[in-house]
Amino acid sequence: MRLSVIFARALLGELRRRGIDPRELSDTMQLDVSRLKDLSEMLSLEEFEELTSAVSNLTGDSSLGLSVGTSAPAHMMQIFGGLLLSQHTLRDAFGVVLRYGDLLGQGFRWSLQESDGLATLACEPDVRSSGAVHIAVECMLIMATRAVFRFVPGATPQVQLSHATPSQDDALRYQALVRCPIAFDRGVNALTLPSHQLDVRQIYGDSTTGVSLRHMADRLLGEHQEKFGLTQRLDAMLRLNQTLSGVAATTVARQFGMSVQTLRRNLKREGVQLRSALDMARYRMACDELRRPESTVAATASRLGFSEPAAFHRAFRRWTGHTPVEFVRLQDPIPKATTKASPYALARHRRRG
Repeated sequence: MRLSVIFARALLGELRRRGIDPRELSDTMQLDVSRLKDLSEMLSLEEFEELTSAVSNLTGDSSLGLSVGTSAPAHMMQIFGGLLLSQHTLRDAFGVVLRYGDLLGQGFRWSLQESDGLATLACEPDVRSSGAVHIAVECMLIMATRAVFRFVPGATPQVQLSHATPSQDDALRYQALVRCPIAFDRGVNALTLPSHQLDVRQIYGDSTTGVSLRHMADRLLGEHQEKFGLTQRLDAMLRLNQTLSGVAATTVARQFGMSVQTLRRNLKREGVQLRSALDMARYRMACDELRRPESTVAATASRLGFSEPAAFHRAFRRWTGHTPVEFVRLQDPIPKATTKASPYALARHRRRG
Protein backbone atom coordinates (compact mmCIF):
# COMPACT_ATOMS: atom_id res chain seq x y z
CA MET A 1 0.00 0.00 0.00
CA ARG A 2 1.25 3.50 -0.89
CA LEU A 3 -0.08 7.02 -0.42
CA SER A 4 0.50 10.15 -2.47
CA VAL A 5 2.80 12.87 -1.18
CA ILE A 6 -0.33 15.03 -1.40
CA PHE A 7 -1.28 13.74 2.06
CA ALA A 8 2.18 14.41 3.45
CA ARG A 9 1.97 17.98 2.15
CA ALA A 10 -1.45 18.37 3.73
CA LEU A 11 -0.15 17.17 7.10
CA LEU A 12 2.71 19.66 7.00
CA GLY A 13 0.21 22.35 6.06
CA GLU A 14 -1.87 21.40 9.09
CA LEU A 15 1.18 21.95 11.28
CA ARG A 16 1.74 25.41 9.81
CA ARG A 17 -1.94 26.26 10.28
CA ARG A 18 -1.51 25.54 13.99
CA GLY A 19 1.65 27.60 14.25
CA ILE A 20 3.98 24.58 14.47
CA ASP A 21 7.20 24.62 12.46
CA PRO A 22 7.29 21.45 10.28
CA ARG A 23 11.06 21.37 10.79
CA GLU A 24 10.34 20.04 14.26
CA LEU A 25 9.63 16.71 12.53
CA SER A 26 13.24 16.36 11.44
CA ASP A 27 14.30 15.27 14.93
CA THR A 28 11.82 12.42 15.09
CA MET A 29 11.68 10.85 11.61
CA GLN A 30 13.79 9.93 8.60
CA LEU A 31 11.52 11.09 5.74
CA ASP A 32 13.39 13.12 3.12
CA VAL A 33 11.12 16.15 2.65
CA SER A 34 12.67 16.82 -0.78
CA ARG A 35 10.59 13.88 -2.04
CA LEU A 36 7.44 15.90 -1.39
CA LYS A 37 8.25 18.19 -4.32
CA ASP A 38 7.57 15.40 -6.82
CA LEU A 39 3.84 14.82 -7.39
CA SER A 40 4.51 11.38 -8.84
CA GLU A 41 6.14 10.30 -5.57
CA MET A 42 4.35 7.90 -3.25
CA LEU A 43 5.06 7.11 0.39
CA SER A 44 5.04 3.54 1.64
CA LEU A 45 2.53 2.72 4.37
CA GLU A 46 5.38 2.50 6.87
CA GLU A 47 6.63 5.98 5.93
CA PHE A 48 3.13 7.45 6.12
CA GLU A 49 2.53 5.81 9.49
CA GLU A 50 5.75 7.37 10.79
CA LEU A 51 4.68 10.79 9.50
CA THR A 52 1.14 10.67 10.89
CA SER A 53 2.43 9.46 14.25
CA ALA A 54 4.90 12.35 14.43
CA VAL A 55 2.27 14.93 13.41
CA SER A 56 -0.24 13.49 15.89
CA ASN A 57 2.32 13.75 18.67
CA LEU A 58 3.04 17.39 17.83
CA THR A 59 -0.62 18.41 17.56
CA GLY A 60 -2.20 16.12 20.14
CA ASP A 61 -5.06 15.70 17.63
CA SER A 62 -6.89 12.36 17.87
CA SER A 63 -8.94 13.08 14.72
CA LEU A 64 -6.21 14.20 12.36
CA GLY A 65 -7.93 13.00 9.18
CA LEU A 66 -10.99 15.07 10.02
CA SER A 67 -8.90 18.17 10.69
CA VAL A 68 -6.97 17.92 7.44
CA GLY A 69 -10.07 17.04 5.42
CA THR A 70 -12.01 20.05 6.68
CA SER A 71 -9.23 22.64 6.68
CA ALA A 72 -6.97 21.77 3.73
CA PRO A 73 -7.41 24.10 0.73
CA ALA A 74 -9.00 22.63 -2.39
CA HIS A 75 -5.78 23.00 -4.37
CA MET A 76 -4.15 20.54 -1.95
CA MET A 77 -5.48 17.77 -4.21
CA GLN A 78 -3.49 19.21 -7.12
CA ILE A 79 -4.35 17.73 -10.56
CA PHE A 80 -6.80 15.23 -9.09
CA GLY A 81 -8.74 17.91 -7.23
CA GLY A 82 -8.83 20.28 -10.17
CA LEU A 83 -10.10 17.55 -12.47
CA LEU A 84 -12.76 16.51 -9.97
CA LEU A 85 -14.07 20.06 -9.45
CA SER A 86 -14.14 20.82 -13.19
CA GLN A 87 -16.82 18.18 -13.79
CA HIS A 88 -20.42 19.17 -14.45
CA THR A 89 -22.14 16.72 -12.09
CA LEU A 90 -21.32 14.68 -9.02
CA ARG A 91 -21.75 11.53 -11.10
CA ASP A 92 -18.94 12.71 -13.36
CA ALA A 93 -16.87 13.76 -10.35
CA PHE A 94 -17.27 10.36 -8.70
CA GLY A 95 -16.24 8.84 -12.02
CA VAL A 96 -12.95 10.75 -11.65
CA VAL A 97 -12.51 9.16 -8.22
CA LEU A 98 -13.07 5.68 -9.63
CA ARG A 99 -10.74 6.25 -12.60
CA TYR A 100 -7.93 8.16 -10.90
CA GLY A 101 -8.14 7.09 -7.26
CA ASP A 102 -4.68 5.52 -7.53
CA LEU A 103 -3.26 9.03 -7.77
CA LEU A 104 -4.25 9.44 -4.11
CA GLY A 105 -3.19 6.02 -2.94
CA GLN A 106 -2.61 2.46 -4.09
CA GLY A 107 -4.42 -0.20 -2.10
CA PHE A 108 -7.79 1.62 -1.86
CA ARG A 109 -10.73 0.15 -3.78
CA TRP A 110 -13.33 2.76 -4.71
CA SER A 111 -16.86 1.84 -5.80
CA LEU A 112 -20.11 3.62 -6.59
CA GLN A 113 -23.38 1.79 -6.01
CA GLU A 114 -26.98 2.87 -6.37
CA SER A 115 -29.89 1.10 -4.74
CA ASP A 116 -33.38 2.16 -3.65
CA GLY A 117 -32.74 5.80 -4.50
CA LEU A 118 -29.50 5.98 -2.54
CA ALA A 119 -25.98 6.40 -4.00
CA THR A 120 -22.97 5.17 -2.05
CA LEU A 121 -19.36 6.06 -2.78
CA ALA A 122 -17.30 3.57 -0.77
CA CYS A 123 -13.58 3.28 -0.09
CA GLU A 124 -12.25 -0.11 0.98
CA PRO A 125 -8.56 -0.09 2.00
CA ASP A 126 -6.57 -3.30 1.71
CA VAL A 127 -5.14 -2.72 5.18
CA ARG A 128 -7.85 -1.83 7.67
CA SER A 129 -6.06 -1.85 11.00
CA SER A 130 -3.56 0.94 10.38
CA GLY A 131 -4.20 4.26 12.10
CA ALA A 132 -2.48 6.02 9.19
CA VAL A 133 -4.89 4.39 6.73
CA HIS A 134 -7.82 5.54 8.88
CA ILE A 135 -6.50 9.08 8.66
CA ALA A 136 -6.14 8.88 4.86
CA VAL A 137 -9.63 7.39 4.34
CA GLU A 138 -11.20 9.88 6.71
CA CYS A 139 -9.47 12.77 4.95
CA MET A 140 -10.55 11.59 1.49
CA LEU A 141 -14.19 11.10 2.47
CA ILE A 142 -14.37 14.46 4.26
CA MET A 143 -12.86 16.16 1.20
CA ALA A 144 -15.49 14.34 -0.87
CA THR A 145 -18.29 15.79 1.26
CA ARG A 146 -16.89 19.27 0.62
CA ALA A 147 -17.09 18.56 -3.11
CA VAL A 148 -20.68 17.36 -2.69
CA PHE A 149 -21.71 20.66 -1.12
CA ARG A 150 -19.94 22.58 -3.89
CA PHE A 151 -21.80 20.66 -6.60
CA VAL A 152 -25.14 20.56 -4.79
CA PRO A 153 -25.47 23.30 -2.13
CA GLY A 154 -28.61 21.70 -0.72
CA ALA A 155 -27.16 18.18 -0.69
CA THR A 156 -27.89 15.78 2.16
CA PRO A 157 -24.84 13.49 2.39
CA GLN A 158 -23.99 11.16 5.23
CA VAL A 159 -20.60 9.70 6.12
CA GLN A 160 -20.05 6.18 7.43
CA LEU A 161 -16.73 5.17 8.97
CA SER A 162 -15.39 1.82 10.13
CA HIS A 163 -13.61 3.45 13.10
CA ALA A 164 -14.74 2.66 16.60
CA THR A 165 -17.06 5.32 18.00
CA PRO A 166 -14.95 8.20 19.41
CA SER A 167 -15.47 10.01 22.67
CA GLN A 168 -18.55 12.21 22.94
CA ASP A 169 -16.48 15.39 22.61
CA ASP A 170 -14.74 14.13 19.46
CA ALA A 171 -18.05 12.95 17.98
CA LEU A 172 -19.56 16.41 18.50
CA ARG A 173 -16.49 17.96 16.87
CA TYR A 174 -16.91 15.69 13.87
CA GLN A 175 -20.53 16.73 13.44
CA ALA A 176 -19.80 20.44 13.82
CA LEU A 177 -16.96 20.52 11.29
CA VAL A 178 -18.30 18.17 8.64
CA ARG A 179 -21.84 19.64 8.56
CA CYS A 180 -23.50 16.29 7.89
CA PRO A 181 -24.36 13.16 9.92
CA ILE A 182 -21.47 10.77 10.64
CA ALA A 183 -21.93 7.17 11.77
CA PHE A 184 -19.15 5.07 13.31
CA ASP A 185 -18.53 1.36 13.81
CA ARG A 186 -19.85 0.54 10.34
CA GLY A 187 -18.53 -2.21 8.10
CA VAL A 188 -17.67 0.31 5.39
CA ASN A 189 -16.07 3.69 4.82
CA ALA A 190 -18.53 5.47 2.60
CA LEU A 191 -20.35 8.63 1.60
CA THR A 192 -24.06 8.29 0.87
CA LEU A 193 -26.60 10.67 -0.63
CA PRO A 194 -29.86 10.49 -2.64
CA SER A 195 -29.14 9.25 -6.18
CA HIS A 196 -30.89 12.16 -7.88
CA GLN A 197 -28.30 14.56 -6.43
CA LEU A 198 -25.65 12.88 -8.57
CA ASP A 199 -27.05 14.50 -11.70
CA VAL A 200 -27.57 18.07 -10.50
CA ARG A 201 -25.42 20.28 -12.74
CA GLN A 202 -23.06 22.68 -11.01
CA ILE A 203 -22.43 26.15 -12.42
CA TYR A 204 -18.64 25.82 -12.19
CA GLY A 205 -18.27 22.91 -14.62
CA ASP A 206 -15.54 23.53 -17.21
CA SER A 207 -15.15 20.96 -19.99
CA THR A 208 -12.07 22.63 -21.51
CA THR A 209 -10.18 22.62 -18.23
CA GLY A 210 -11.41 19.10 -17.54
CA VAL A 211 -9.96 17.76 -20.80
CA SER A 212 -6.56 19.34 -20.13
CA LEU A 213 -6.43 18.07 -16.57
CA ARG A 214 -7.52 14.59 -17.67
CA HIS A 215 -4.50 14.41 -20.01
CA MET A 216 -2.24 15.42 -17.13
CA ALA A 217 -3.89 12.89 -14.81
CA ASP A 218 -3.44 10.12 -17.39
CA ARG A 219 0.24 10.97 -17.72
CA LEU A 220 0.74 11.02 -13.94
CA LEU A 221 -1.15 7.74 -13.57
CA GLY A 222 1.12 6.23 -16.20
CA GLU A 223 4.18 7.40 -14.25
CA HIS A 224 2.81 5.74 -11.12
CA GLN A 225 2.15 2.50 -12.97
CA GLU A 226 5.64 2.50 -14.47
CA LYS A 227 7.31 3.29 -11.16
CA PHE A 228 5.34 0.71 -9.18
CA GLY A 229 4.55 -1.60 -12.08
CA LEU A 230 5.61 -4.93 -10.59
CA THR A 231 3.43 -4.44 -7.52
CA GLN A 232 0.39 -3.69 -9.67
CA ARG A 233 1.10 -6.64 -11.98
CA LEU A 234 1.38 -8.94 -8.99
CA ASP A 235 -1.85 -7.61 -7.50
CA ALA A 236 -3.71 -8.02 -10.80
CA MET A 237 -2.38 -11.55 -11.25
CA LEU A 238 -3.48 -12.60 -7.78
CA ARG A 239 -6.91 -11.00 -8.17
CA LEU A 240 -7.55 -12.92 -11.41
CA ASN A 241 -6.81 -16.32 -9.87
CA GLN A 242 -9.94 -18.37 -9.21
CA THR A 243 -8.09 -20.25 -6.49
CA LEU A 244 -4.96 -19.58 -4.48
CA SER A 245 -4.43 -23.18 -3.45
CA GLY A 246 -1.44 -23.58 -5.76
CA VAL A 247 -0.04 -20.08 -5.43
CA ALA A 248 3.32 -19.87 -3.70
CA ALA A 249 6.46 -17.78 -4.01
CA THR A 250 7.97 -20.19 -6.55
CA THR A 251 4.89 -20.26 -8.80
CA VAL A 252 4.52 -16.47 -8.72
CA ALA A 253 8.19 -15.95 -9.54
CA ARG A 254 7.93 -18.43 -12.41
CA GLN A 255 5.00 -16.49 -13.92
CA PHE A 256 7.10 -13.32 -13.87
CA GLY A 257 10.08 -15.13 -15.42
CA MET A 258 12.45 -14.54 -12.52
CA SER A 259 13.82 -16.29 -9.47
CA VAL A 260 12.16 -15.95 -6.08
CA GLN A 261 15.14 -13.95 -4.84
CA THR A 262 14.91 -11.50 -7.77
CA LEU A 263 11.15 -11.14 -7.32
CA ARG A 264 11.55 -10.40 -3.62
CA ARG A 265 14.33 -7.89 -4.32
CA ASN A 266 12.34 -6.06 -7.03
CA LEU A 267 9.22 -5.91 -4.87
CA LYS A 268 11.26 -4.61 -1.94
CA ARG A 269 12.35 -1.65 -4.11
CA GLU A 270 8.63 -0.79 -4.41
CA GLY A 271 8.10 -1.12 -0.66
CA VAL A 272 6.25 -4.45 -0.86
CA GLN A 273 6.96 -7.81 0.78
CA LEU A 274 6.02 -10.89 -1.29
CA ARG A 275 4.63 -12.72 1.70
CA SER A 276 2.45 -9.71 2.59
CA ALA A 277 1.11 -9.54 -0.97
CA LEU A 278 0.19 -13.25 -0.95
CA ASP A 279 -1.34 -12.91 2.52
CA MET A 280 -3.38 -9.89 1.41
CA ALA A 281 -4.64 -11.75 -1.67
CA ARG A 282 -5.87 -14.61 0.52
CA TYR A 283 -7.52 -12.13 2.88
CA ARG A 284 -9.40 -10.42 0.03
CA MET A 285 -10.49 -13.70 -1.56
CA ALA A 286 -11.60 -15.07 1.83
CA CYS A 287 -13.82 -12.03 2.46
CA ASP A 288 -15.26 -12.15 -1.06
CA GLU A 289 -15.99 -15.87 -0.80
CA LEU A 290 -17.59 -15.70 2.64
CA ARG A 291 -19.93 -12.93 1.46
CA ARG A 292 -21.42 -15.32 -1.12
CA PRO A 293 -24.58 -17.00 0.26
CA GLU A 294 -23.64 -20.39 -1.20
CA SER A 295 -20.09 -20.47 0.17
CA THR A 296 -18.88 -22.65 3.04
CA VAL A 297 -15.93 -22.22 5.36
CA ALA A 298 -14.43 -25.56 4.30
CA ALA A 299 -14.66 -24.76 0.58
CA THR A 300 -13.18 -21.30 1.13
CA ALA A 301 -10.29 -22.76 3.11
CA SER A 302 -9.60 -25.21 0.28
CA ARG A 303 -9.66 -22.50 -2.41
CA LEU A 304 -7.19 -20.46 -0.44
CA GLY A 305 -4.77 -23.36 -0.13
CA PHE A 306 -5.16 -24.16 3.56
CA SER A 307 -4.60 -27.79 4.44
CA GLU A 308 -7.42 -27.80 6.97
CA PRO A 309 -10.23 -25.46 8.10
CA ALA A 310 -8.57 -24.94 11.51
CA ALA A 311 -5.55 -23.29 9.88
CA PHE A 312 -7.88 -21.05 7.89
CA HIS A 313 -9.74 -20.11 11.10
CA ARG A 314 -6.49 -19.02 12.73
CA ALA A 315 -5.38 -16.99 9.71
CA PHE A 316 -8.79 -15.35 9.28
CA ARG A 317 -8.90 -14.33 12.94
CA ARG A 318 -5.43 -12.82 12.54
CA TRP A 319 -6.57 -10.87 9.46
CA THR A 320 -9.92 -9.60 10.74
CA GLY A 321 -10.22 -10.18 14.47
CA HIS A 322 -13.20 -12.50 13.80
CA THR A 323 -13.75 -16.16 13.04
CA PRO A 324 -15.18 -16.88 9.56
CA VAL A 325 -18.59 -17.66 11.09
CA GLU A 326 -18.63 -14.38 13.03
CA PHE A 327 -17.64 -12.50 9.88
CA VAL A 328 -20.55 -14.02 7.94
CA ARG A 329 -23.01 -13.07 10.68
CA LEU A 330 -21.80 -9.47 10.61
CA GLN A 331 -22.28 -9.06 6.88
CA ASP A 332 -25.02 -6.62 5.92
CA PRO A 333 -25.46 -4.57 2.77
CA ILE A 334 -24.22 -0.99 2.95
CA PRO A 335 -26.71 0.64 5.32
CA LYS A 336 -29.17 3.20 4.07
CA ALA A 337 -29.18 6.69 5.51
CA THR A 338 -32.29 5.92 7.55
CA THR A 339 -31.17 2.58 9.00
CA LYS A 340 -28.78 1.54 11.69
CA ALA A 341 -25.99 -0.80 10.65
CA SER A 342 -24.65 -3.62 12.77
CA PRO A 343 -21.38 -2.74 14.52
CA TYR A 344 -18.34 -4.15 12.80
CA ALA A 345 -15.08 -4.17 14.71
CA LEU A 346 -11.95 -2.90 13.01
CA ALA A 347 -9.99 -5.61 11.28
CA ARG A 348 -6.61 -6.33 12.77
CA HIS A 349 -4.84 -7.37 9.63
CA ARG A 350 -1.09 -7.14 10.01
CA ARG A 351 1.31 -6.93 7.13
CA ARG A 352 3.83 -9.73 7.52
CA GLY A 353 6.88 -9.99 5.35
